Amino acid sequence: YDALSYCWGGSTATCHLQCNGKDLRIMQNLQQALLNLRRSDSTLRWLWVDAICINQADDDEKAMQIPNMMYIYQQASHVIAWLGTDVHHLRVLQ
Repeated sequence: YDALSYCWGGSTATCHLQCNGKDLRIMQNLQQALLNLRRSDSTLRWLWVDAICINQADDDEKAMQIPNMMYIYQQASHVIAWLGTDVHHLRVLQ
């Protein structure tokens, strides 16, 4: 699997995502990351994303899973760091 690292952004979920037949609400920054990943790569991949793979409405699950995130990222085949779509930030990295 690959793991996605990204900035959560604001505190309210603003976008809808359907995953395995379930409707989820996600942050706009995550939606942008997923859309760009889908456009850039046509191969099928398993992707671990905390906001999707950890039930954000279940405080007990979050308390159990958040300490495992370092291991999840370490074991991933690739970790994709999403910096966003802001062109200004991209210029800083060049």
